[in-house]
Amino acid sequence: MKKGRLISIALVLVFVFSLTHVVFAAPKNFALKFDAKKDSGEKGTRVIVDHSEELNLAEKLTIEAWIYATALDSGGGRMMITGKADTWMHALLNDGGAYQGAVNAAQWSWEGSGKVSLERWTHVALSFDGRAYLLHVDGKLKDEIEDPGKINTSLSDVYIGWLPQWNEAFTGLIDEVRISNIPRYPAANFPRPTTEFEERDRNTVLLMHFNEGQGGEAKDASAFEHHGLIDTATWEEVADAPFKPLAVEPGVGKLSTTWGKLKRKY
Repeated sequence: MKKGRLISIALVLVFVFSLTHVVFAAPKNFALKFDAKKDSGEKGTRVIVDHSEELNLAEKLTIEAWIYATALDSGGGRMMITGKADTWMHALLNDGGAYQGAVNAAQWSWEGSGKVSLERWTHVALSFDGRAYLLHVDGKLKDEIEDPGKINTSLSDVYIGWLPQWNEAFTGLIDEVRISNIPRYPAANFPRPTTEFEERDRNTVLLMHFNEGQGGEAKDASAFEHHGLIDTATWEEVADAPFKPLAVEPGVGKLSTTWGKLKRKY
């Protein structure tokens, strides 16, 4: 009986040690680095996601990302964050660093006044509900632009960090790119996110953590797996980002997925 109890205790200790090792493993956080100076008018630092019907959002949407701009030097006048030509996009204005967006519904024009500072991690989001689109900077509502109707769709690919039509290139780091088929943020302020975005919820059509740290493919963590081609953009490890990665990468195992969700709550 005593021997059996000792074996049970030993097994529990092994399990606790293994769990502790998983919890306290320091996951690395990477981002992609873009450089407008490498924009030749035909080629630039970018991520290209092939066109798909899931990304042809005609009714509602949210496009968002974490950005760390290091200069305002795009040759096209704006530094593209994410865009689908003739459909929807968001960017920083060279002149003053205002966060702006454009949604091709009733009107097709750049709007936005929220200031983004250089060399500082900033969360930016554009949400469209079929009536208007809202622009948030670090959770603060900066602009509400009336733009009722359906969004014009196109066969264009999705670009991150550069848009070839107008040579609008980004300089700095981009991380945590998410595109959703709902307006995630209301016409009010909201708490700035503190962790990586949720994986595989039913409203996410593209989600890139940019945590691979190597290789030429950016993995899409959404259920649609729209993986992107990394063209000239480079990996950079970031230790000072205000958002934290999961303790473990979500996988097929119930333990890792559950523990990741637990970590997000604290």
